[in-house]
Amino acid sequence: MNCLTLYKPRTAVIKRGQISWLLLTLLLLVSALATFTQPATAQTLNVVQIGSVTLDHDKVIGPRWKRVNFDPLISGDHTIRVSWDNNADIRFSLFQVLNAPAPNNKLLISMSASTASPAEWTGTLDSAEQYYLGIWSGAGSATVTATIEADITAPLQIDTQPTDVTVTEGDDAAFTVAASGSGTLNYQWFADGAPIPGANFNTLVVLAATLADSGTAYSVQITDDNSSVTSSNAVLTVEAAAPELEIVTPPSDLTVIEGEDATFSVIATGSGALSYEWFANDVLIPGATNSTLTISAVALADSGTTYMVQITDDNSTGFASATLTVNAAPLPLLITTQPTDLTVNEGDDATFTVVATGSGTLSYQWFSNGVLVPGATTDTLVISPTSAADDGNVYRVDISDDNTTISSDDATLEVIEIVLPVTIANIGQGTLDSDKAVGPRWVRLDFDPLAMAVHTITVSWDSNADVRFKVFEADGTLISSTVRGANPGVWSGQLDAGKQYYIALWSSNGIANYTANIEATVPVTIENQPTSLTVTEGDDATFEVQAIGSGTLSYQWFADGNLIPGETAPSLTIFSTTLAENNSEYTVQVGNGYETVTSDVATLTVNEPLVLGLFSNEADMSTWVLDGPAPTLDYQATQNSDAWGRELLRIGDVLLVGGDFTGIKPTRSGPLTARPFLAALDAVTGQPDSTFQVPVEVDSLVRALALSPDGSQVYVGGDFGLLILNATTGALDVAVGMVDGNKPGRVFDIAVANNHIYAGGDFTRVNGTYRANIARLNLSGVLDSVWKPKVTNGSSAGRAAPVQSIATSPSGDVIYVGGNFGFIEGTPVSMTPQNRKISLLPVSALDGSVLPERFIPNVQGNPKALKPHDIAVTDNYVFVAWGGPNYLSFHSTTGALLHQYKGKGDVQALQIVGDHLFVGHHGEFFGFLPNPIPQEALGADGTILPFKMHSFRIDDPSFLPEQAWRLNGPFGVWGIAASEDSLWIAGQ
Repeated sequence: MNCLTLYKPRTAVIKRGQISWLLLTLLLLVSALATFTQPATAQTLNVVQIGSVTLDHDKVIGPRWKRVNFDPLISGDHTIRVSWDNNADIRFSLFQVLNAPAPNNKLLISMSASTASPAEWTGTLDSAEQYYLGIWSGAGSATVTATIEADITAPLQIDTQPTDVTVTEGDDAAFTVAASGSGTLNYQWFADGAPIPGANFNTLVVLAATLADSGTAYSVQITDDNSSVTSSNAVLTVEAAAPELEIVTPPSDLTVIEGEDATFSVIATGSGALSYEWFANDVLIPGATNSTLTISAVALADSGTTYMVQITDDNSTGFASATLTVNAAPLPLLITTQPTDLTVNEGDDATFTVVATGSGTLSYQWFSNGVLVPGATTDTLVISPTSAADDGNVYRVDISDDNTTISSDDATLEVIEIVLPVTIANIGQGTLDSDKAVGPRWVRLDFDPLAMAVHTITVSWDSNADVRFKVFEADGTLISSTVRGANPGVWSGQLDAGKQYYIALWSSNGIANYTANIEATVPVTIENQPTSLTVTEGDDATFEVQAIGSGTLSYQWFADGNLIPGETAPSLTIFSTTLAENNSEYTVQVGNGYETVTSDVATLTVNEPLVLGLFSNEADMSTWVLDGPAPTLDYQATQNSDAWGRELLRIGDVLLVGGDFTGIKPTRSGPLTARPFLAALDAVTGQPDSTFQVPVEVDSLVRALALSPDGSQVYVGGDFGLLILNATTGALDVAVGMVDGNKPGRVFDIAVANNHIYAGGDFTRVNGTYRANIARLNLSGVLDSVWKPKVTNGSSAGRAAPVQSIATSPSGDVIYVGGNFGFIEGTPVSMTPQNRKISLLPVSALDGSVLPERFIPNVQGNPKALKPHDIAVTDNYVFVAWGGPNYLSFHSTTGALLHQYKGKGDVQALQIVGDHLFVGHHGEFFGFLPNPIPQEALGADGTILPFKMHSFRIDDPSFLPEQAWRLNGPFGVWGIAASEDSLWIAGQ
């Protein structure tokens, strides 16, 4: 039997610039061989039944005669076969139906009566004509069947001619032909009539056409088993490619002098007309639409400006930029403010100052009476302290710039001699008698010095008696010669304030009534400094100072460096203090007209009065008030404070502390109690609690603690996975299997809502079922098989994981997921302007789909990715503690940014208590308890400094800071727990 096989198309390719024809690769050849293995034949025999009827010569069981119409199968030879089943005399005739000029029939053959079954006729029929058989029974009856047969040979023909192709220079051009015929079809392509070697497929591809290929006529000759046929020509047209936009010469950085013009220019080529727009620091410059930009008369303020040009052609846009540097114009050396004459009191400082301008760096040299003053090489000359010898000195300064030197005017110093104030004390008086009749001949007068200073002892009397004296230290050491011969007798010398002295006074001849005095200039000294005070708002605060010194002492008080009018007494009282006066600094100056001293700073701390109140049910407790910082219990594993308290959970009077430590101790130097990774303490005394025994399955770092809604179970997450413990005894109830590949899975945070546990961290399977870093379980630890969002494109290292924080809305219908990831269920996180991830997305508790709200802080120019360490949620607000850029952001539940603070380190722990938000973070190392919020924190808008724990009001959309606690330790606060009257914190 003959059959017709059609083959699949095959492809040939032409490369750019040459008629180079490629055979298919071995892989394609093998594929083709696998496809084209069906054998083909040139002919197919087709047999068609054209009729079947029962004929009866006597017309008893059928008609005697029947007409059978049929169409030829082809134009060509046919065989007509008539067969019957009895010995009847069956005959037939073949007629051609003629329709013109009038309907008629043309007899072609008539079979004789002697024909046996089957009877055949072979002859040529025209497929354009119609025919019929006339079949009858000459005798008897029979069932007659008529068939027609023909050999069908498929003619070779082109079904789809190749068509003209137009491409752009460099593009590929493809020509295709579709043909049918007998047997295997063979192809040969021609270019401008020349055969193309290897181009033997039904498709021809010209790779990367060039302009030289344009106009080439391509045709294909197709051959089957019987004949060949040639297609019509298909012409390739190659159009020139539009030129690409190219910045040939970008603008160059310029440095010019102030007042000059600055011109930037650019040279570019491209397609069509080029357009230009210039920008200054990304701001469009109106009218700057040429290839050249000129800034006329540049100013110093223009220095550092970046000028960018945007160039656009018919197809694309390009950019180039350059920076302008403006140097100051050279200045003439000029003294704008001359040194002036000065008059000072002896002992005061004298300061001469000059102000000058010039080119470059100015240098100075001062002279006194024409003599160079060594080291006096700045614009200010200080004589400290002045003496009477300086009176009348004449000073000048020589100033030099890059070009020249000039001299200032002379300035004269007048020094007024000061008579020092003195303190006089009587050390004794009485009567001396050389004959000892009316008094002793000599006396001893003990005294204490007035200061560490030169003292003068004066003894005077009322007669011509010969009175004499000597000065001794208390131990009898003589420090003076005999004072005699004059009335009064005077001695001066240095005395030590730390010693005692006496004089031996006697009459060598005669009777005398004497008086002995001691005097000295006592420096002004503050013996008792004013001390810092802490009061409650509305109370009075009184600062006091005690000072000594010769002369009459005067006082002047200052607040934050500003003179307080009228406050000139040794004490200062601030009546009815206010919070605005909190952290004010007070000093007092004490003087005697000759010298003045300033006291130490005394700080006034004004605390907010204790306010009691009830708060919303979103609080951990129904009420919460904090009046000053709470006591702290210092538990740590080793002396070097490497231990890390990561999580806190309060269960009645038991406080659970989880983290990375080996044990606990009541003081830094106290005995160590072994409590690795999770410890139970008495929340009041801080002593270890023995009723809660931690199971051995808690064998590595604890990162999360949560309590079941009924308080009967504790959910513990960490580097061991997830454990469910009895909240009273600590016994292990359930261990949830979590792995990350072939490593243990890590749980970083746990949230409990609506009888579900939400666990997030770094894991890929939960109890053998795939989960990507987040999972939901029921309260007994059975995995939820329906809720399974995938958190992907995350990373983990140390304190970082794909999911680091989980929080739920109060209703439990929204789950807030934060960490270090890029997608949830294929939805990408938001990005900062610096293309850094903001890894926080809300998902539905219903099906795990990502919700549309986005929570984005104001990152400004910060280049870091944002990774939430903790999230807290109320009915109205979402609070986020960010790591990386170190932000605390306050959002509405729709994602709007309401307020933001910036910390000195990662913000890492949040706890809502009533209408208060407690925030822990790590920043600078600062101080110890107790302290209120610092003045610098109130004055630096948007910045938390410098403490590691704060509270904020959240019942007011301004979210004002309330209080701050000074804590030491490198990584600050990580865990916060609270009761009605106490606050517990954990960290490093």
